[in-house]
Amino acid sequence: MPINGPLKNLQGQRFGALVASSYIPGSKLSHSGWLCQCECGKQTKVSTNQLLAGRSRSCGCKVGENISKARTVHGHTAGGNSRTYRIWANMNTRCHNPKADNWAHYGGRGIAVCSRWRESFSAFLADMGPAPEGLSLDRINTDGPYEPANCRWVSMREQAANKRSTREITVADQRMTVSQACERYGVSYSLLHSRLASGWDPARACTAPIRKTQRRAAV
Repeated sequence: MPINGPLKNLQGQRFGALVASSYIPGSKLSHSGWLCQCECGKQTKVSTNQLLAGRSRSCGCKVGENISKARTVHGHTAGGNSRTYRIWANMNTRCHNPKADNWAHYGGRGIAVCSRWRESFSAFLADMGPAPEGLSLDRINTDGPYEPANCRWVSMREQAANKRSTREITVADQRMTVSQACERYGVSYSLLHSRLASGWDPARACTAPIRKTQRRAAV
């Protein structure tokens, strides 16, 4: 294996509809990954982490197939007019279709839909129930996946308050957003969010040294 080659050789391995064919080194503009051949005949580049985590299992063609299969479930599609169905379909698209307009903010940064929901609208409906009028689907941990334990129905106001850019904390008697705290104290958002979710005091969460295990997790 060349010095600049992959740490894990995935050549020839299958991941859903994808088969890894050749390694593509990273650059300043993109991460390293694998050129994969999809069952539909198309080729797509996928990062090693996405493949191993099961987040990418097709070039995007399977997303459409899964959505089509769900259109007859419990009368919630009604030609695509069911709000609950549209929420489910849009969730899957933005997380698992690289061609989606908002892919970069979801699938592009590692946000995935759990396999139970990704493959079954029925499962999503059973876990979350019909979308309540005036409420939207929200992830409690904005860096976490779409899964039963991390999702809830909330108002637009509550959802906005949970966004990475608007959630606020107080450090040294100064009120600031979590994003501003990350910039001021030089800590990654994922690490700071993890510390806060674990019950750390905001000041300690921002200033405590990063242990080696935390440093690896924050990369």
